[in-house]
Amino acid sequence: MNTFLTARHFNAREELKEYVMNATSKLEKYYDNIIDCTVTLDYEKNNSQNGQHIKIVEIKVNVFNQLMKATEKSEHFEVAIDAAVDDLIKQLKKYKELKRDH
Repeated sequence: MNTFLTARHFNAREELKEYVMNATSKLEKYYDNIIDCTVTLDYEKNNSQNGQHIKIVEIKVNVFNQLMKATEKSEHFEVAIDAAVDDLIKQLKKYKELKRDH
C-alpha cells in the first residue's frame, strides 16, 4: 500500500511521519487490496483563550471502486490519527463483509 502524507501550513516532524505510517499500516490487516492511502494533516486556530490549535486529520483510503474517508479533530495529532484509523477499520470491515456476501 502506498501512503502519501501532506502537512498543510507546517512541516511535520519525523516522529509524526513515522506515527502516521505505522498507524495506516494497520489498515492492511483488515483488507489486503488497499490501493493507496492519503493522509492530510492540518490545524485551525482555536478561539479559546489558551491559544491552542485544533489538529485536523483526514485519511482517504482507495480500494477497488471505492473511496473511504475519515476526518477527525483533536488537540493532538496522535489522538486524531488513531480515531480516524479506527473509523476506517470499521468501514473496511463493512466493505469486506459486503464483498463477501456477493
